[in-house]
Amino acid sequence: RVSGGSPADAVRRPQDGARPLDGVGEAAALVPARVGPTLQVAGQRFLVTIEVAFRNPSDDAWRAAGAAALDRVE
Repeated sequence: RVSGGSPADAVRRPQDGARPLDGVGEAAALVPARVGPTLQVAGQRFLVTIEVAFRNPSDDAWRAAGAAALDRVE
């Protein structure tokens, strides 16, 4: 859960180098990290973060991973 606002609000906050990812959750963004990209995907109640080291999955792979993660927690 996020400490203030909704999970979608947390994902939509500006972050350096982040880009939105449409088609999954209430909001989603790909955020650059030290060892690879990170997906932040918001459901109605939870914010899920998925990190991938040393790979760059396609947007469709990110959507599938985000949807699967939200299905488990929501």
